[in-house]
Amino acid sequence: MDAGTIPIAARSLNTAWALEALADGKSNFSTTRIASYHQDPVVVLAAVEHPCADLYTLHAAATNKDPAVLLAVLRHKKATMYTVNIVSLNPIFNMIQQIAAGSPHTIALRADGTVQAWGSNGSGQCDIT
Repeated sequence: MDAGTIPIAARSLNTAWALEALADGKSNFSTTRIASYHQDPVVVLAAVEHPCADLYTLHAAATNKDPAVLLAVLRHKKATMYTVNIVSLNPIFNMIQQIAAGSPHTIALRADGTVQAWGSNGSGQCDIT
């Protein structure tokens, strides 16, 4: 994949294609910026955790509706008060009381006492009864 096609790939609604663009050795801040608007939280999280992620990437990702993405944005070393304010206004994040993460999965306790889990479920870690 040449450098000219990376931002176009990140724009695609195809998750595998967007993730391949982020993993490519030629990806840069333009790739992460575009990928941070992706509809799939997995792609947005990959953009936030990318070494080339910048403030623009974080600001765009902060509007995401996935608690794992919001938590990654808050923990990012480049997070600013502006980014934190965007995240704090997100109603999904405000419903979360506690959050715990394994390497491929995340579990959150909501204010109403229900639990939400997402990510890899290879060992049944996201099965909630």
